[in-house]
Amino acid sequence: AVVSTQSGHYGRGSTLQAALDVQAKLNVLLSSPPDIYPEMVEKLQQDSKTYRKHGEKLSEELAVLHAASLLQSTDPVLTIHRPTADTEYSLTLQRELRDSCEKERLLLLTMGEQGSALFVFRGPVDVVDRLGKGLAQQLGGKGGGRDGKFQGKFTDLSLIQDAVLFLKDNLDS
Repeated sequence: AVVSTQSGHYGRGSTLQAALDVQAKLNVLLSSPPDIYPEMVEKLQQDSKTYRKHGEKLSEELAVLHAASLLQSTDPVLTIHRPTADTEYSLTLQRELRDSCEKERLLLLTMGEQGSALFVFRGPVDVVDRLGKGLAQQLGGKGGGRDGKFQGKFTDLSLIQDAVLFLKDNLDS
């Protein structure tokens, strides 16, 4: 019997050979024979979960260190850029800087790469309400927010410094 597929005609032997080729590749990838594939896959899944949790913990620790460093600054606008949009990092940094940003300082956290970036703007509610939309425009992006937090998306990382100047120039107006 011949099996017809989109890529051509295969006899029974070809299907068996394809299965053997897959098994040979899995032997190499899993460094094991077929009878222990399930255990190896379970181990890989567990390792992946462990590494992910470890990475999240490192992101939190890095955010705490960055927050402490930012708090040493006398600048009223705290800025930091991360090349990856890491939720754990972002939330921890914001939590660590919450008291300072609710009272007198502003935080502009940008994350991502050219063409696809996010921003989070925190500060006193009245200031964020007044400057949030203008900040998004300065970044060439869009966003929204409330309660002292404005966030959005933008694409051009070269506009970050202009956005910081916008915040500094309009902080007291």
